[in-house]
Amino acid sequence: MFSCIVTLAACSKSNDTAERHSAETAGRNDAQIQQGGTLKVAFRSDNTQLVSLDPFQVYWVEHRNVLRAVVDQLTDQDPKTGEIIPWLATRWEINPNATQFTFFLRDDVTFSNGEKFDAQAVKLAFDSNSALLKELPMAIGKSYVDGYVSTEVVDAYTVKVNFKNPNAAFLQATSTTNLGILAPASYRDHGVKDRNLGKLIGSGPFTLEEYTPETRVVLKKREGYAWPSAVSDNKGAAYLDEIQFTYIPENGNRVGSVVSGEIDIAWPRDPFTDEEYQYIASRGLTLVQRARPGITESLYPNVNNGRPFSDPLVREAFQKAIDRKSYASTFFGNHYPVAEGVIEPSTLYYKSQAQNLQHDPQAANALLEKAGWKLREDGYRYKNDEKLTVVYPSWTAKRATSWFRIR
Repeated sequence: MFSCIVTLAACSKSNDTAERHSAETAGRNDAQIQQGGTLKVAFRSDNTQLVSLDPFQVYWVEHRNVLRAVVDQLTDQDPKTGEIIPWLATRWEINPNATQFTFFLRDDVTFSNGEKFDAQAVKLAFDSNSALLKELPMAIGKSYVDGYVSTEVVDAYTVKVNFKNPNAAFLQATSTTNLGILAPASYRDHGVKDRNLGKLIGSGPFTLEEYTPETRVVLKKREGYAWPSAVSDNKGAAYLDEIQFTYIPENGNRVGSVVSGEIDIAWPRDPFTDEEYQYIASRGLTLVQRARPGITESLYPNVNNGRPFSDPLVREAFQKAIDRKSYASTFFGNHYPVAEGVIEPSTLYYKSQAQNLQHDPQAANALLEKAGWKLREDGYRYKNDEKLTVVYPSWTAKRATSWFRIR
């Protein structure tokens, strides 16, 4: 996935990951830092299917960036190198089969309600997340804690997290907002419905003052914050006094709101068209974009027996038949990057697979011939009188059926 934001001018820096990374990308780190003020950000929309700000449940990328300013994590991930680096944990140890993770915690951190961050707080957070899966088994954080058994309190500032099966991804998972550590009061005094609606207490540089679904989110600066991620430039309290997030569904209206000065940042969900790109440039706006870590938009074939894709030759043929460059430019614009593998370039251990993904229709045809799918006069391929047919689940409720002609 590809993330972009549009800004009118350099904004005061905060510890929010998106803003920090945007400032670096735009090359504005040397600009004079402004103290105080309110940053106004417009998202496209709220998530009406899952109205929630509970870290363990949130998959809406916009709300993850809201939470990054409120809730700290045990670790962070360096956006340039992909390295996992200290945050609330100063160091860690992992047993050889990745079933036990020991974290050594900072002893100078407090939550915004005054509660101490310690081993008991981490245990309660992980145990509560695990318990929530009994009620909501499809919560987005589930994949991060598969096989979770327990969290042991070794001492006041050391915890040992245990899994029944190897969980090699858990260390990286502790750098995500989904495994952010909330204050014990967030679980003790509030149920999941309250947390969904913003009853959250974190240890971050901002406090969550208001969440009105589909209307706005308001964050307030927390005085005395002094334990940012190791990658953060700002080692103290946030420079901004407040951040306001609102929702403006239409791309053009969001960009227009930046031009008019109504907001400072327009955060799109859908890629900008070429026309929108040209308009943004003509108005002197700053466009900041970066691939988000994770999996690219991909198609996953059904390889069960009897399906066309059960034959490796057919799978390879379709791979060679896809013109990714034309697809990207046609659907998303000439500015949109072409996928070069199943994971994004910003993901740890990424390696381009572009050499294996070249568009080669002649080779695709040859592979289909070899697989027994013969071209007939109508331009389609058949095998044993069966037309080469692929059923693709579309975003709508209707089934999308395609008959392919590879030429």
